[in-house]
Amino acid sequence: MRIREDQMAHFAALAKRSFTERMLRHLRELAPDEVAALTDSALRGHIEASMDRAAQHDITLESDVATFIVMLAYLGWDAPGRVEWLRTTLRDRELDGSGKIRTLLAAYEALGGATTGASPELAEEEQDG
Repeated sequence: MRIREDQMAHFAALAKRSFTERMLRHLRELAPDEVAALTDSALRGHIEASMDRAAQHDITLESDVATFIVMLAYLGWDAPGRVEWLRTTLRDRELDGSGKIRTLLAAYEALGGATTGASPELAEEEQDG
């Protein structure tokens, strides 16, 4: 059995949509004040843009992407353009995606930031699929 390219694209789109919806629910629970002013449609847009931004910086593991998105919800969706330590870490070519997230998370928490880890639901689904 061979999976065609269009079938793979379809499966990728389904996975992205599923992750986006799980992140939307997660953000509504974890960071309600930070996302309260956003409609579901606007929040989906921020989540999808953040997923694309994560991929541009080789952040591809679902739990790492989730952590990155939560961090942006707390810091502001435009944080990579205005927060120097965030921008510098994202551009560090010596770090892989997970290394970038570990570095960002340590810096963020050292500054007194809120917990940004992925939910157990997200972590379990990543391991299953």
